[in-house]
Amino acid sequence: MRLFLYALAASLVLLQPSYGDEVWSDDYKKAFEAAQKNKKPVLLKFTSTWCGTCTQMQKGPLSDKATQGAIKTLNSVALDVDKFKELTKRYQIKSLPTLLFMSPSGVIFKRTELFVEKDKLDGFLANAQKQSDSIEAKLDALKKTAKRDPEQRSAVAKFFMKHGNLGEAAIIFRASLNDRKIGAHPRQKAGIRVIDSYYRMEQFDKALKAVEDTVKLNPFDPLAAHATFLKGFVYEAKEAFPEAKKVYVELVKSIPKTRAGQAAAKRLKELRDQ
Repeated sequence: MRLFLYALAASLVLLQPSYGDEVWSDDYKKAFEAAQKNKKPVLLKFTSTWCGTCTQMQKGPLSDKATQGAIKTLNSVALDVDKFKELTKRYQIKSLPTLLFMSPSGVIFKRTELFVEKDKLDGFLANAQKQSDSIEAKLDALKKTAKRDPEQRSAVAKFFMKHGNLGEAAIIFRASLNDRKIGAHPRQKAGIRVIDSYYRMEQFDKALKAVEDTVKLNPFDPLAAHATFLKGFVYEAKEAFPEAKKVYVELVKSIPKTRAGQAAAKRLKELRDQ
């Protein structure tokens, strides 16, 4: 009987998603690998050494032993925004601290910014597993539908986007853009989405390549004009203003009466007025 209890206790320890005696890990990849095995949610905390509110949270709600115990039951990771810049962009972190509660597949189901009172934080932690399981069930259903019909992959990508998962959505939209089994128009629609996702994550070179691939599918489709207009936006984000102006000028010359042409004319005027 003792041997059985010892083996059971050992197995439960191995299933624990916490990392040693620390409340937070700094290994993003390991956290999701563990989540796939233990089916526990992932909790990402974006923070910084210079963030005063982060210090207040750490000394306040996050210092409570019961709260720490609840955090340890999840796959919890603390990420310094100065060290994890790509992840900071990917998850659109604008305020610190930011907490992201995520399912094992990486779907964000709860996002908090700045200071969170202890009772609210404890409530989020208490409901995390139930919300994570619900999200995973919905995602699995969408994936099964998409497996039968590739054009339905967009529903999976939109599900990720709805929850603020630009990186995951971009991967799916990019796959649809490249899929020759799908018609040109649906591929171009996916292209618009992937350009937007890359733009918002500040992956500008990927966005420009997606513009090129979207336009060449059918240069005469209005979506091609839309993609070209977004190209100007990407150049502006890169502070390549001469290139942006060239894009807008070409649209105004070639398709002045279309929505893209009119939007380009408006943007040109705004650039001149700045």
